[in-house]
Amino acid sequence: MTLSGTRKGTHVNLSWSAPNAASYTVSVSTDGAHARVLQGSTTATSAAYELTPGHTYSFAVSVSDGYGLHLSSAPYVVALPQSSATLALKASPTRRRSRVLVRLWASLVPGESTTARGGRTLRLEAFDGRRWRLFSRAVQTSSTGLARWSVRFPRGRFVVRARFGGSIDLAAAASSGVSIRVR
Repeated sequence: MTLSGTRKGTHVNLSWSAPNAASYTVSVSTDGAHARVLQGSTTATSAAYELTPGHTYSFAVSVSDGYGLHLSSAPYVVALPQSSATLALKASPTRRRSRVLVRLWASLVPGESTTARGGRTLRLEAFDGRRWRLFSRAVQTSSTGLARWSVRFPRGRFVVRARFGGSIDLAAAASSGVSIRVR
C-alpha cells in the first residue's frame, strides 16, 4: 500500500495504490485530532485538496481487497506553519494649503525571525463608524517590513489602520487605529 503527494502552496495532490484493491478510504487528521473520512469506499487512486495555513495535516489511505484483507498506508504529513505577525502604524501630519498631508508608516514584524518581511501587501483602511473600508492604495513592504503612504486629508476626523491579509507563512494582522483630526 503506497500513498504519496505533492504540495504547491495550500494545494495538495495525493495518489495511492495497492495490488488487488477493491476500494480505498481516504482520511485526514488535522493538528493531531481524531481522523475524519474524506472519501469512503472509492475506487479512485488520486485526489486534490485545498488546505488552510497554520495547520498540520496527516493523510492516510486504507484499502480493502477482494479477500477481506485491510491495509493502511503510512501517513503523508503536510505542515503549513504560520508565523504570528504584529503590525504598527504611525502618522506624521504636515500642513499644505487647506488640507493636511499625512505621512503614514506601517511596520510588519513576523513572530519568527526567519519569516520574510518584504514583499507583503498592506492596505490602509479607514473606519466609517460601522466597519473598516479600503482608504488608500495597497503598498508592498520593503525588505525590513516597512510600508509608507502619503495621504491628503480634508477637514474632519479620521481613524485609519494598516492591515495585512495573511499568507501561507504569515498570519493576518491589523494595526491599532490611528486618529487624525484636520481642522
